[in-house]
Amino acid sequence: MANSQVPFVLRAVILVGLLHPGMSQTCGGRLCSPTQYCNEEGTLCLSKKDLGDPCTGAGQCLPSYSDCLDQTCQCQTDWTEGPGNQCVLDCSDSTCSRGTFCSTDWSHGCIPQINLGQTCSDTEESPLQCRPDNAVCENSLCKCGSDFLEKNGACIPKCTSSSACRPEIEFCDINSGECLLKKPLGAGCTAAQEECATPNATCTGDVCSCLDGFSNYFNTACVPKCPATECRVDEYCDTGNEYCVRKANLHGPCNNAGGLVGQCADENALCHAVESTCECSPGFIDNNNQCVPTCTDNNGCSETNHFCNAEDPEEGFCEMKRPLGGTCTKEGESHECMEASGELNVICKNGRCSCNSEHYQSGGNCILKCSANSNCDPTQEFCNVEQGRCTPKIDLNGICNPTHPSSCRTENAICSEVTNRCSCVDSHVEGSGICILKCSASNPRCESDQFCTTGGACQTKPSLNQPCESGETAQQCQDPNASCTEVSEKLSCLCKDSHAENNAVCVARCENSLPCGDMYCDSNGAPNICKPKVTLGQACQYADQCGTEHATCDLEGSKTCQCSSQYYNYNNGLCLPKCTRDQGCLSSDYCTEEGRCEKKKPLGAGCTDSIQCKTPSAICDATCTCPNTHWEESSVCIQKCTQSTVCDPESQYCALNAKCYLKVGFNQSCTPGDDVKEQCVGKLVFCSTIPDSIRRKCICAENAEKEAAALDCSCTTEYVESQNALRCLRKATELDQPCEESAQCKDFGSGDSGAICSTGLCSCPARFIPDGTKRRCLLVAENLDESCEIDEQCAELGGTGSAASKCVANKCSCQTRFVPDGSKQRCLSVAENLQDGCEVDGQCAGLGGTGPATSKCVQNKCSCPNGFLDGSDRVTCRKAAEKLEDPCVENLQCEVLGEQTECKEAKCQCKAGFMAGEDAKQCVVDNRSGDGTRQGYHYRIFFGVLRGWEVKGLRFSDSDECHPQTNRFARNHVWCVRSDSTTLSCRYASHLNLYLSLPDHFLPWFFLLLRFPRARGIGIELECESGYLHPHPTQHINSVTSEEFFDEVTRDAVDVDECITRESISYQGVTQETTRNAITKGRS
Repeated sequence: MANSQVPFVLRAVILVGLLHPGMSQTCGGRLCSPTQYCNEEGTLCLSKKDLGDPCTGAGQCLPSYSDCLDQTCQCQTDWTEGPGNQCVLDCSDSTCSRGTFCSTDWSHGCIPQINLGQTCSDTEESPLQCRPDNAVCENSLCKCGSDFLEKNGACIPKCTSSSACRPEIEFCDINSGECLLKKPLGAGCTAAQEECATPNATCTGDVCSCLDGFSNYFNTACVPKCPATECRVDEYCDTGNEYCVRKANLHGPCNNAGGLVGQCADENALCHAVESTCECSPGFIDNNNQCVPTCTDNNGCSETNHFCNAEDPEEGFCEMKRPLGGTCTKEGESHECMEASGELNVICKNGRCSCNSEHYQSGGNCILKCSANSNCDPTQEFCNVEQGRCTPKIDLNGICNPTHPSSCRTENAICSEVTNRCSCVDSHVEGSGICILKCSASNPRCESDQFCTTGGACQTKPSLNQPCESGETAQQCQDPNASCTEVSEKLSCLCKDSHAENNAVCVARCENSLPCGDMYCDSNGAPNICKPKVTLGQACQYADQCGTEHATCDLEGSKTCQCSSQYYNYNNGLCLPKCTRDQGCLSSDYCTEEGRCEKKKPLGAGCTDSIQCKTPSAICDATCTCPNTHWEESSVCIQKCTQSTVCDPESQYCALNAKCYLKVGFNQSCTPGDDVKEQCVGKLVFCSTIPDSIRRKCICAENAEKEAAALDCSCTTEYVESQNALRCLRKATELDQPCEESAQCKDFGSGDSGAICSTGLCSCPARFIPDGTKRRCLLVAENLDESCEIDEQCAELGGTGSAASKCVANKCSCQTRFVPDGSKQRCLSVAENLQDGCEVDGQCAGLGGTGPATSKCVQNKCSCPNGFLDGSDRVTCRKAAEKLEDPCVENLQCEVLGEQTECKEAKCQCKAGFMAGEDAKQCVVDNRSGDGTRQGYHYRIFFGVLRGWEVKGLRFSDSDECHPQTNRFARNHVWCVRSDSTTLSCRYASHLNLYLSLPDHFLPWFFLLLRFPRARGIGIELECESGYLHPHPTQHINSVTSEEFFDEVTRDAVDVDECITRESISYQGVTQETTRNAITKGRS
């Protein structure tokens, strides 16, 4: 290659190598230049040789990394001849360093990469000769690829849409592929592109303008037009410009010419007609830039802690009371001052709000002064009567006043009248800052290493040979085997006679080992004393002298302590039990045939058994070695790997030779045949064939790009990484688009609301639905009043129809003619008529009427309340009449009193042929004749056998109880109906073979004589005159309780005009006596 074709950077590197090929040499008394060497005689500086030139020794070759080999200047191993007579790194079997690339033009040598705008080689096969990433060599010049732009020295992808830019401030120029700053309001623009930066603005007429419904606010923002959009509380609508303007403060400017209202921030201020400023309205006055009501006295101030400042009656205003210490004007008064501590304890004194004479100020409070009997904190304070304050108590030895005897904090201390300090009382002494009870012989409270002095204090006991005291404190020596003994007229702590001093300790004297415990008796000295036992290997004289467990003194041999026969000496410290092959040794040892534990052997050491080998997994084959399933490295047996085991998955991979190798980085060479993914470091990095080359390198996966300053590749903007980190999957742009994994759908929500991939489509998760844009998932409401954005969120609350619930003002609400159920989880339809089905009272609220007539839901039907009846319109509840003459609207209100009543002239009245009864609650037949007597009548009776009944007396109705056929008193009994003009017949009555027809004056006497011990049934049948019916059915009494029997037999006595007898009725042994007054009408 001609020199002119060598890239600029490479020529610079070559020049540096020529200028600095090595260290300079001294030759013949002068310094050779860096490009020279000294001849063998040391007399001349000769020029260094180029590559290929003959040479005779080291240092004669000019290029860096070259040597004299075979008497010729050649490049060193791993280096090859490059451009400009230089040695460059041979990258055919190695990796180039950062900032260089392996050049195919220079026999695979590592040469520097070439920057943008500099000359490059069009014949170079390496795609890495130009930098940065995404740069290519085109027409012998390094520049960014066709899909990239140069920016700040980097090649960045051209944009295709504004989503690739910073959408808040930039847009994509579709002509250049560059992200450009968006335009402000009023700036020129192109309608085809999203160029306008201001929200709610668009390009209209080649100018950025506000959208319809928005106003241009001083070219800074597009704001919603008012009054269509309501302004904030602190704003008013400028109707001329159609935007909201902040309200003016008091005395601030306002516009009085345009009829604008609400311009003043203070609600009690108006825009002054002349000044055009906000001023207080009449009846209000300015107080610290706030309009407050005027007042004349304190009664005019309603707010708490305010008073009327009325120096000038025309300008008086309510003002906040002054705090403690604040200024005031009314000397001796309290109305200007704020209460302290919730009490009336502050007055104006010397122009300041101050505590009154019974209180003193502490911080911002007035505290009631204490007295001799006041309750200060007894543990921390005392009452200083002179000051009236609770004062902190004084520590021990602190200055105090004897007039306050309880002023000392320390327990058992008092203020001394002699020293005026807090001192301990006589029974205590000071110790460690507290008063301690004095010690004595009767109160030995000192610690074990102390003794009690004659002054009652505890002091440390003296050690051996130190002075001591006699008397009652004689047991004062520190050594328990010493006593205070007088020697040469001095008292000192000396060993007792039973002990002797040894190394400043009193040890027991001995004749044998019995008194020595875990020591032995040394008889070599005078006197004999107990001494510590000796350890393994040390000299000994006695069998019990050895202290190591399981050791004894070898008296016949070495005269040292040795392990007994069943134990062995382990490191001259322990006597351990002799081992067996399987147990007894530490994990780092093995058991010899002699039963000793010895250290295991490393790889390569001679052995006879595999248990002797130290290295895990090693076996014994005359020497400790690795088995066939492992290979040795650094004295360790490493298991041969598979694709899924042994290797560290973060930093290693398993090659075809079953060895773990370090993974290689991005753009580094990788091995054909080995796993394409596992051997490369980083996410989405694979070993792949380089385009137009047979070589393989770790490069990014399809649709991924290299991350700056990181090992990983990341998916491009329109793609997302797969769960197994092997592929880049295309992101969905809206719901219902195809997908493989949920990560493709993550742009449509997060957390529980995030979209998922289900059945191959991006879908909302359970209980979520798409919004109108299909780019968000909205939560389906479970209860009414929950927040919502669209009606579909509320559909499940619709009850009988999805249209019952809709989203109103961002909350799920029931529609018109629907009401919530009790759980607020359904909308129920409002009932249209009484007796319609229902679940809650709200469905019936519109029926019946108002007040007590309102319908309620009873047994799942809309029903009128007690005392009301369903109206004929099935909508209104009518109040049931309680007596004749009650007001009414319909006949049904009166029929509760009997079917002989009707609603006439808005009142309940008797029908024709009937009249009001005695209680005015029912209508009876009007059978009055001209002479006032009653019509004739007679009874027919029937009877039969009924087990267990006795009837001693009965009373029956007379003919004035007959009435027309529309009879309402039947209840649960059978009705009597008219069969011809003179007789009655009764349905279901079990009549037997005897019927009597008797006149009425004979009937009571007949029944008084009746007795049926085993009657099956008894019936009574009244025969009325022509045109009349009996109001009750024939009574047919079955097997019932005595209470039911009495009620049935006696219920017919309903009118006061009956001649009533005394009756006694029995049933199953129960008898009831019934006495009724006899009232005669007409005849008895």
